[in-house]
Amino acid sequence: MTLLENAAVRAPVASVIILVAVLLSTGLLLYGLLKIHSRIMNRVGPMYAGRFHGVGQPIAEFLKPIQKEDIVPAAADAPVFKLAPLVALIPALMVFAVIPVAPGIVGADIDIGLFYVLAISAIGTIAIVMAAYSAHSKFTLVGGVRAVGQLIAYELPVVFGAVSVAMLAESLSLTEIVEAQSLPFIISPFPFGAIAFGIFIVAAFAEVMWNPFDMPVAESEIITGPLTEYSGMRFIFFYISEFAHVVAFCALGTLLFFGGWRGPVLPPIVWFGIKATAFGVFFIWVRFTMPRLREDQLQKFAWKVLIPLGLLNVLGIALYKVLV
Repeated sequence: MTLLENAAVRAPVASVIILVAVLLSTGLLLYGLLKIHSRIMNRVGPMYAGRFHGVGQPIAEFLKPIQKEDIVPAAADAPVFKLAPLVALIPALMVFAVIPVAPGIVGADIDIGLFYVLAISAIGTIAIVMAAYSAHSKFTLVGGVRAVGQLIAYELPVVFGAVSVAMLAESLSLTEIVEAQSLPFIISPFPFGAIAFGIFIVAAFAEVMWNPFDMPVAESEIITGPLTEYSGMRFIFFYISEFAHVVAFCALGTLLFFGGWRGPVLPPIVWFGIKATAFGVFFIWVRFTMPRLREDQLQKFAWKVLIPLGLLNVLGIALYKVLV
């Protein structure tokens, strides 16, 4: 038995590798966000930090809040207020334990990997409730109510989009789902794959609270929503959690709809990186080009359009698998 085959050694080593990979990917996402935002808004943007095209800007964005004072409001429920950032961050990192980036390159290749990802990612809603209520502020409470209502409404479409792919692949294993796909990945079989992809991608924007679904943190209305009273490292934990969720959705979308690491000529891990990066660029592009919806429009779109459409798609796939 080699050293890495020992479970007592492999688990912490894999945990450290996953943590470093997640932090690097969130940093790259932040760098891409800053650069693409600057290009879309026709501004010079961060060009000087790090000398070469502002590569040091993400580091500066991380170091700046660390230097700020960590303030706990006098009227806050201090234990809950302090615990909320960890409840947001830890599940966001745990998701990556079961995401394969190439054949055999995965923290834990479990048979219910898709179920695990959906279940763990939903825990972040509890952190939002904790942050909104414990601060004892009307701004955080309003933002928290908006956020929880949005996350609950759009959790179902995410599940319907993912379950549709699992039904077509006849597996909850992310590795087996990738192996079951064939070209063209997204629309096969038509129209079930295309509908599932559309539902998943729209709901993903709502789950990470990015435009056009950023009502809980609408700066012009309620500052930063449930995170208004946070500063310093506690705010950074929420910030990393948000970007980690975006990276997770990029990776999950790549596995479910883009064929994961499958592709010609290039190594599998390179194909996975290219597809996930394309997903991330799309997320950023939409964030800075789409206008914000009203709260009532968001709820109506979820409950009257996406959820019924997701149910019909699941029913259609069930009939397709039985009859065809």
